[in-house]
Amino acid sequence: MPDVRLSQLPEARPLEDDDVVWSEQARDDDGVVTRKATVGQLSQRAAVTVRPEIEALRDEVPGLAPVQSVAGETGNVQPVALRGALGLDGLIPTTQVATYAALSALVGTSVGQMAEVYADPTAPATANPDGSNRNGRYRWSGSAWTYDGPSVGVLSQRTTNLESQIREDQPRALPLAIRDIIGNVLAMLRENGAWVTPPTELAPGGAGLRVRDDAGAVLLNVDPATGLTVPGATLSPAGILSILGALTTSASTLEQAGTGLRVRDANGAVILNVDAAGFAVPGVAVSPAGDMALAGRAVLAGIVDAVPVAGSAFAFRIRDDQGHVALQVGADGYLTRVDPIVSDFDAIVRRMDARARSASAEPSRQTVAGIAFPTAALNQIAVNGQSLAEGYEAHPPVTKAQPYDNLMIGLSTHSQNSGTTWPKFGSGLQSLIATVRGTGGALLTPAEIAALDFGDDAIGEDAGIAAANYLRRDWLDERDLLASTSAPVSTCRFVVNTCGSGGQPIASFMQGDPAGRWGRFTGLVDAFKAEADALGATRLLMAVLWVQGEADYPITTKADYKARLIQLIGAWRDYAASALGQARPPAVFIYQTGATYVTAGTQLSIGEAQYEAVAETAGAFMVGPSYPYPDKLGHLTANGTRWMGEKFGQVMAEVLVRRRAWKPLSPNEVVYSGRKWAVAFHVPAPPLAWRQCWDVGVATTFANYGFAASDDSGALPVSGVTLGGDCTVRGVFARDPVGTVRIHYADSGTRGAGNLADSDPALASTPYVYLPADGMDAEENITSLVGKPYPLWNWCIGFCRTATLV
Repeated sequence: MPDVRLSQLPEARPLEDDDVVWSEQARDDDGVVTRKATVGQLSQRAAVTVRPEIEALRDEVPGLAPVQSVAGETGNVQPVALRGALGLDGLIPTTQVATYAALSALVGTSVGQMAEVYADPTAPATANPDGSNRNGRYRWSGSAWTYDGPSVGVLSQRTTNLESQIREDQPRALPLAIRDIIGNVLAMLRENGAWVTPPTELAPGGAGLRVRDDAGAVLLNVDPATGLTVPGATLSPAGILSILGALTTSASTLEQAGTGLRVRDANGAVILNVDAAGFAVPGVAVSPAGDMALAGRAVLAGIVDAVPVAGSAFAFRIRDDQGHVALQVGADGYLTRVDPIVSDFDAIVRRMDARARSASAEPSRQTVAGIAFPTAALNQIAVNGQSLAEGYEAHPPVTKAQPYDNLMIGLSTHSQNSGTTWPKFGSGLQSLIATVRGTGGALLTPAEIAALDFGDDAIGEDAGIAAANYLRRDWLDERDLLASTSAPVSTCRFVVNTCGSGGQPIASFMQGDPAGRWGRFTGLVDAFKAEADALGATRLLMAVLWVQGEADYPITTKADYKARLIQLIGAWRDYAASALGQARPPAVFIYQTGATYVTAGTQLSIGEAQYEAVAETAGAFMVGPSYPYPDKLGHLTANGTRWMGEKFGQVMAEVLVRRRAWKPLSPNEVVYSGRKWAVAFHVPAPPLAWRQCWDVGVATTFANYGFAASDDSGALPVSGVTLGGDCTVRGVFARDPVGTVRIHYADSGTRGAGNLADSDPALASTPYVYLPADGMDAEENITSLVGKPYPLWNWCIGFCRTATLV
């Protein structure tokens, strides 16, 4: 026998394309095509499926269609047709027929040719000279077929109805190999009759057989002339045992046992026994007559568990580490396998990832309609919400010049106070820049700004400024006007102001609420109308930016917040229609409340309510979470505010300029099996990546990247969190889950933040700046960021989702 190592073994030769004749039978509503294959006298059937997720899995291991449930096991059970039989004499029957009568009608082609009769129903005991029945091996003598003994371990080509899913329109050749999801060979039958189960190979050797390990060393040799040999001992055909020397390795020991021998592993378990009854290894025994029995128990390479099956039609099973059946042999010698695409958790994650990749491309293919697009001479962007909408502590300002001809009402984007009305600073439309309003209500001079403490509650840079600048730049670039940004009012300009009010829950912004913050919104819209009408310019409320939710985390339920937000969006739109007479409603862009404001024990109620409200409201879009940007223990720095504003602008440009739908990086499938769990995501720009986010000016990687879990017993510790693919994350639980399982991300345990983002290559049009002369604190001198454009990765929203058991 040639010296062949497992690592060098090719797959068993597949049937060639011209060996197979295919014909289409039918196509069902799901696009599954049933084809019939004729290979010589073998008929097989294959189900061919072409779906987006299957196309995404091209070049991966094919999936299998459900066929049957075997012996109470769930899963997709797949018959595998294998040709040939493995005999101790190493000879393989080349002809296989069902009955002795059929064999008798055949004429052998050469002396010594082997054949097999495998299913003769009559089988009279007197049919053969030795008293055996007609089922077994036969040899051509030159004139007749003579009985040659029983079949040994036959894995024959007697299986029909091979059902499989093939990812292409054309059927593939059928390999005689069983692989795991990443392509490793679990078992194969080679053309020469070798049965390979890594890390060993059982193959014909001369007139006998040999077992080799992955390094090519002979572990077992069986030969009619020399007997049975293992490292350190030989058992002759006459039964004489010769110990060639005591053999003890780190993995095994050899000992004499009566008239035979035994090999034990390091734990003392017998891994080989040879005596008058034949020889046996875990899971397989061969009698002196050559009969092979599958029995005992074996652990194969620590991956699968091989066990006999008592009281069922299946004599032997191999289970994966999940306990699912991966391979089984029936009492009739048939070999079946269970599709790892279904039973193996790794495969489940792969399928999830494929679906997520396909789904992630969907929003960019959807056209947005029915909202106000930038078609007027003056297009208002109203920034509403709490302190982050106003720009609390966002000083000194970083946007001190206007490069794209954007505007604001009066001398500041802010009003003179944060009360129940919106009193503007001055009149007219002015160039859009960032200003600072002191706690006393006045606009501060540069010297007064520089003298402010790091955490002073003065109101400075707001996110609407950078959002408008990004949007205007993109709008001009789409029209090849970017080289000349100064244009008359009739060419579509954006007017930005904020009507936020710090520390207020959503109830305070509702129409008719006693707190009266509704009047700040209407006052801003009315002021915009007056300025536009004075210029005789067309106008519309194009967008509302909602930056709020921090005050609601400890006091408002998820259901209440969601209902109020949907109602509030409707009220804004109704007012735009009545006050401005516009036919189309303004688009709404919101962030997800996060970071230090997330309250423990709420299951991220406000953030989840925001996500659901947007998903259920046409023309509303969630930009992303607030947590990744540099902050001052909650409120963002001026750089952090502008960075977030650039992200708003990027999403607004996608919707309002290119008119494409948008969805943030967010979970769409959460599963677990045993102690393993996985989450598939909508990813705007795959692949996913772990990235440090900024926590009080420090680049931070959180425990488990921000992931956690809980069940009916409380906290469910997780570990081993890793990327499972372009669009999936997976991990393990530290204990068995109890009851309902929930996967959390960016919850209070990691200060409402995490490290999961995508790979969007876009960069902001403005860089991170450090302005010590303007009073910027040394804490903001982040050398890895200074002078570089803000990266515009999409960060995963915070979530708490119930996992589905698979």
